[in-house]
Amino acid sequence: MFKKIFFTLGIIILLIVGAGVAIPYIYKDKIIEKVKGEINSKINARVDFGVFDFTILRSFPDFTVSVSDLTVSGAQEFEGDTLARIGVTYVRLDLMSIFRGGKIDIKQFDLEEPHFNFIVLENGKANWDIMKPDDATGAGSEASSFHVGLKRYSIENGQLAYDDRSLAFSMKLENFNHVGKGDFTQDLFTLTTTTQSEKTEIVYEGVPYLSGVKSDLQADIDMDLPNMKFTMKQNKLKLNELLLDVDGFVAMPADDIDMDIKFKSAQSDFKNFISLIPVIYAKDFEQLTTSGTMALSGYVTGKYNDNTMPAFGLALNINNGMFKYPSLPQSLKEVVVDLKIDKPQGATDLTKINLSKLHFVLGTNPFDAKLLVTTPVSDPNIDMEVKGKINLGEVSKLVKLDTGTQLGGMMTADMGMRGKISAIESKKYQDFDAHGQMVFANVEYKTANEPALSVRKGMVKFNPASLGVEGFEGKYGKSDFQGGGHLDNVLGYVFRDDKLKASFNFNSTLLDLNEFMTDATSASGTAAKKPEATEVLLIPANLDVTLTTNIAKVLYEDWVIENVTGNMLISNQELVLKGVSMKTLEGTVGINGTYSSLNTESPTIDYDIVASDMDINKTFKTFDAVKKMAPIAEKTTGKFTTTLKIAGRLDKEMNPVLNSLNGKGALKTLQVTVNGFEPISKLGEVLKIDKFKTLNLSDINVSFKFLDGRVYADPFDLKMGEIVSLVAGSNGFDETIDYIMAMSIPRAMFGAGANSVLNDLILKANNSGANFSVGEKINVDAIIKGTVKNPQISTSLKDAGKNLMNDLKSQAQAEIDKKKQELEDKARAEADRLKQEGEDKARGEVDKVKKEAEDRAKAEQDKIKAEADRLKKEAEAKAKKDAEDKLKGVFRK
Repeated sequence: MFKKIFFTLGIIILLIVGAGVAIPYIYKDKIIEKVKGEINSKINARVDFGVFDFTILRSFPDFTVSVSDLTVSGAQEFEGDTLARIGVTYVRLDLMSIFRGGKIDIKQFDLEEPHFNFIVLENGKANWDIMKPDDATGAGSEASSFHVGLKRYSIENGQLAYDDRSLAFSMKLENFNHVGKGDFTQDLFTLTTTTQSEKTEIVYEGVPYLSGVKSDLQADIDMDLPNMKFTMKQNKLKLNELLLDVDGFVAMPADDIDMDIKFKSAQSDFKNFISLIPVIYAKDFEQLTTSGTMALSGYVTGKYNDNTMPAFGLALNINNGMFKYPSLPQSLKEVVVDLKIDKPQGATDLTKINLSKLHFVLGTNPFDAKLLVTTPVSDPNIDMEVKGKINLGEVSKLVKLDTGTQLGGMMTADMGMRGKISAIESKKYQDFDAHGQMVFANVEYKTANEPALSVRKGMVKFNPASLGVEGFEGKYGKSDFQGGGHLDNVLGYVFRDDKLKASFNFNSTLLDLNEFMTDATSASGTAAKKPEATEVLLIPANLDVTLTTNIAKVLYEDWVIENVTGNMLISNQELVLKGVSMKTLEGTVGINGTYSSLNTESPTIDYDIVASDMDINKTFKTFDAVKKMAPIAEKTTGKFTTTLKIAGRLDKEMNPVLNSLNGKGALKTLQVTVNGFEPISKLGEVLKIDKFKTLNLSDINVSFKFLDGRVYADPFDLKMGEIVSLVAGSNGFDETIDYIMAMSIPRAMFGAGANSVLNDLILKANNSGANFSVGEKINVDAIIKGTVKNPQISTSLKDAGKNLMNDLKSQAQAEIDKKKQELEDKARAEADRLKQEGEDKARGEVDKVKKEAEDRAKAEQDKIKAEADRLKKEAEAKAKKDAEDKLKGVFRK
């Protein structure tokens, strides 16, 4: 891995350096564009940088190149990821070596404030593997004679993140500095390095092995470049106050990696080990009094490639450990730990984890546990026992918590399990022993900046079939909760990433979601809101959960929701709402539908909604989608009832992609008032009828469809007092409008100003061949276009409105049919793609299981063969000894 990393970054830097040396100063701008183009043509990523400078004068006789704000951004699967962002890159090289040719000697190579983000996907693809294949072909290709020598390199104030999703392993280094000195012009030399990191974090399989640890590594490495072998000599690694001796080698002569690395603690004091606990090390660690001994050692040895893993092991022993702060009344005492982890060369399934003893006493309460795990990959075989009490109130008397942090309550555990997970999966519960329970009573946790969490009571019961959650009651801030349920296949979920099945009831009298969205609370009690989500909500594929809810009141920002009931199902990367109902905005709402994160970049929604007696203006203010779909609602008061089917995509910030929304619905109102809606007011101005500024509308019943960012209304009757209209058309989410109104207006509504308008309309109509005369009702057609804020109105007395409505309806239906076909084709293609992905994944899982089985079989065969060889040798030795004894007996006779 490290060869590829250094090779990739080296190529990028050398291309920049080479271009800077080759072209005169006066072409600096052209140099920059040329360098960027050359680099981007050779890699599957995007490279950019800011100021590019080179000089001879300030460093004569050396040549200096500096680059600011160098970024390497991913492409394809890693689109949007930044592999590297480097504040300043500084290279100082021997000018004469450039002219001599053959080798460029770099005297100094420094990186200031670099941020590295290394990622390995589940399929093994790495984001640093960005070099395009060499275009050169043919057996006659000659190796390049270009070489580089390096004397010194450094990293200042760096950040590094490594996320290997294929191994469930991650590492982070914050504010780290690194210096390396050595003569890279030689094939054999010693590289002297120092590395410090303010915060080091290592997580494997979701378990944080190091968290917030200050690390310091002093390493001398014998570099054998021809054989790619690197030997460590008496290196020192300091983790907080724990000092480790490290030695061994790593060799990469070909694709395989050979290694033999050993480490052990250089001290035996228990105090050095507990410095790894952040809450202890962060608070007056030097004042801590301790006793007891500790020994820590480990190794990694063997060969690493795609087919095998090296052997590794770790041993930790603590005897009679104790620690206490002089200023606090409580101590942790009688600490005993005996932990061994071993795995021979071969598959990870050969790993054996044996925590044969864990014991400590907190206050007057002892706590004991043991754990043995074998075959953790293929079929975890578990033997675990936990028994003891932890009084959380005693913890605050043991360690110095942050100001404002409070702990209290009792947790009691008496449980055990023994057997193979396959017994649970095959429902042979008689072959798996799981028993006991965990009990929580008056547990409290509070910090200075977060609402208090309390669990008044609750119990978790263990049995072979499931894990039962009973009688949980508690509060988080002002929110309360009560509930229970059960979880099935918990061990398969933990050890094999199998599907976790669960069913829960959740009840609450008040759920204040605003409390869950605060970073901190000021002294005045004002909550500071967190930034909006920048990632989509991903539903895990290995969950199958049913949640039945009954919540009396929900608060979200200024939105109040009451009487929330219904079911939520989590399965197959989807959140399904079934029979969810609630009261809000003075009405009731029922929802059925699905949120799907199968597409992790752009999740989808598909909901059926029934809303009754909803307040129009409050609905407009609450939902952004309503503002786009029905802008008239801003100027409308009254109630409405609607049925709505809506589907579409969400963006990475969980906002609807408006032009992707499609669906249909119907809307009904009994009596509403529209006051000051610009298109209607403008129509009144054109007709010189003042009553259009404020309209009382009754008995509206309109069906509509929407797609591609437009809402299409089918023709519907509209009663505006004494005016009867037939209306149809569409409006866009961009506030464009295109509507037809065929109105029947009483003659008496045309006053003095309106008469001139009416006479003009009659004249224009009769000039076009009509024969209009003034009666009790005047039929006026209005065409409303433009935008909501800048409407364009045209009117006529010809009966064109109804024909235009029919045309609009036909056009809308044709567009909807076209879009429907496109969506069906797209859905079919997506289903085929997901099916293929599923088949590929299943095939991969089969191959993986097959390989693991072969590895286990080989390991078992090797074990049998070794045992047979041992027995054979014992038999031969015994036969030889028997023969010698007989011969001795003969000679004695």
